[in-house]
Amino acid sequence: MNLVYNQKTIKPIEEKFLEAEDAHKLVAYCEKNITRGNFCILTGILSGARFGEVRALIDSDIDTKNHTISINKAVDRLTGKDKETKNKQSTRIIAMPDRWFQIYKNYNHDGKRLFDISSNAINKDMRYIAKKIDIKPVTYHALRHTHASMLLANNVSMQYVSERLGHANLSITEKVYSHLLEDKRKEEEKRAMDIF
Repeated sequence: MNLVYNQKTIKPIEEKFLEAEDAHKLVAYCEKNITRGNFCILTGILSGARFGEVRALIDSDIDTKNHTISINKAVDRLTGKDKETKNKQSTRIIAMPDRWFQIYKNYNHDGKRLFDISSNAINKDMRYIAKKIDIKPVTYHALRHTHASMLLANNVSMQYVSERLGHANLSITEKVYSHLLEDKRKEEEKRAMDIF
């Protein structure tokens, strides 16, 4: 059921992320077809960072030795200028997979921001790719939910996921992903009953 709030339709969380199979198809496509938009999409799904945070990345935020990216600012959607992160916890270091750094090593950009691209342009890229590889069309922000959902589904701790996403506190993570937690609780309940 969709909710309407101030004339804006709010989709249920289940419609805001990709299932694992579609997420893997998206990652594979972006890795094979490196463009500015595709690398930005890949960065979003592999990091779980917000679009403004990914858009603000510059070379000095990338630690090729420790394979991390530093989220220490965001780009304001309206002005296009750098601003502080959403909250104190949003300033964080995120570990990234080795394959991301293989792409980064050969990635050409203007020497300023890695991804100087608007939210309209990136969401247009998302729609194009979804149609091309036959996956559910979602927005860039859904990559963040996809990232978190995949971690939680694979038993990564809620505390770590919350820190990785830069949530202000653990209760926000629990609230946003309560539908997944309920599924996990049922699995744990079954496992507990199987013991006896």
